[in-house]
Amino acid sequence: MQPRLPISPAELDRVLRLHELYRSARAGGQRALLSYADLSGADLNGRDLSEADLTGALLIGARLERINLTGAILFAGNLSKADLRNATLVRADLRGAKLVRAHLSGATLLRANLMPLENVGDRKYDFPANLEGAKLGGADLREARMKQAKLASVDLSGANLESADLRDADLNNANFRDVTVIKTQFDGASLRDVRNLRVYDGTKGQ
Repeated sequence: MQPRLPISPAELDRVLRLHELYRSARAGGQRALLSYADLSGADLNGRDLSEADLTGALLIGARLERINLTGAILFAGNLSKADLRNATLVRADLRGAKLVRAHLSGATLLRANLMPLENVGDRKYDFPANLEGAKLGGADLREARMKQAKLASVDLSGANLESADLRDADLNNANFRDVTVIKTQFDGASLRDVRNLRVYDGTKGQ
């Protein structure tokens, strides 16, 4: 496993300032390259890390409310217990990421990639994205790709899953109260003990 790299508050602030210059196309800007950084518990509320490289980063318990992670690479990252309320994760690469018990209420994950890591290691294991116990109330998950994702016991109240791909996902005990599931793909998904799921016309389900 790749070792995680600690980063000082001063260095993180420098990286963030340069990234903001990069995003606004100003002189001296530099894309944030934070792959495998240990940012657990960091306060990044409201910051702009769109298109940043956070491959394999540790963001456990990080404060990420209203953060902009549009197009960011969070491949194999760990955001468990992170506060991502009202965060923007449009087209974010979250393949194989851990978001166990993360707070994603009101977050925008339009077209986010939550597919599994495939053929990892000598034995070619697949590692699905893990959102078990996450709060996704009111989240925008339209066209999100979540095949094989672990979503047991998630709260999806009021979320929009229109055209989302949930094939072979584990949705056991999930709460679907007032969820939009138009054209959502559920083929092969495990739906044991789900609550309040209503499948509309044009939706594949079982």
